[in-house]
Amino acid sequence: TSFTVAGLADGTSVIIRAVASDGNTASTTITRTFVSSSGSQPVVTPVTAPVIPLSQGDAVIYTAVSPSTAEGKVSLLAALSGNNPLITRAFSWDSTIKSYVELPAQPAGGIQITSGIFIATRVPLSFTLSGTASVAPENITIPHAGWTFAGIPPVEVTTGTYATIFVWPGTTPPPTAANYPVANLTFTYQSSGTVTLPQAMGDPMGDDILTSRPWSWNGSDYVQVGILEAGKGYWFKNNLLSEEITMKVLPFASALTLPAVANNNAGSTIFRNQGTPPPPPSGATKAASSSSGGCGVGSGLASFAFFLLLFGCRFFVARR
Repeated sequence: TSFTVAGLADGTSVIIRAVASDGNTASTTITRTFVSSSGSQPVVTPVTAPVIPLSQGDAVIYTAVSPSTAEGKVSLLAALSGNNPLITRAFSWDSTIKSYVELPAQPAGGIQITSGIFIATRVPLSFTLSGTASVAPENITIPHAGWTFAGIPPVEVTTGTYATIFVWPGTTPPPTAANYPVANLTFTYQSSGTVTLPQAMGDPMGDDILTSRPWSWNGSDYVQVGILEAGKGYWFKNNLLSEEITMKVLPFASALTLPAVANNNAGSTIFRNQGTPPPPPSGATKAASSSSGGCGVGSGLASFAFFLLLFGCRFFVARR
């Protein structure tokens, strides 16, 4: 669909928000930025795509990627389209059914620029995630009582300033923060007056804000991180039983002062610890569990070995 917006000054940015629904209850907000300046092209924000190691032999290595921009989404989906699933596999997470969906199938609401996608491949993939940045404030919704697999897109935090690095509350900015734009993350939910961020997104029984940090898959195990990068996929936890959490991207100067823990009631009817993130799709190579609370990739050694053998053999057959 195309249309013309008349009367805009040269260089004006226009944000189009549309709501898509599946006819039941699932819906998603799609944000696209168009720049009208008498034919000039939109600013392309560079986004560094994660390096995707190639799976070899019996090793199945998944990498968490996020499309980041509208152009990146087109490029990434094109790179994944038509591939033999014995050679390349990609999975997104459907929060409504709490399960993986293997591409080309898509989760409720479709693949968005903020979607997380697990990719495993035995051949190199060519794609770019660079493209038109979103405009601050950029909101990402984390549904109640569960996990969301998502990434943060590049954001124009002030006019002409584009951030691709984001700092979690309680985390010290990287030493080179002065050399490139860095954005801060803040959160809103209805119970914000009585529930702290650790209770909402981390360990409900403690007051350590670092437990609320998102989880990143490093190729063999989960680790929690406080510095997030556009282009990468992360797991975000929501312990609130009936409320969604809105994560908002702001300029780093707009740092949020978080309250002290107000309630450590383990039997709270407001929140319940959702544990650790779902393991990557079956067949991923497993490392030993880490002290940071890393999660395994199967319900047991026998189950893991079965899936690894099955997936590895399928890849091996495809290469012959």
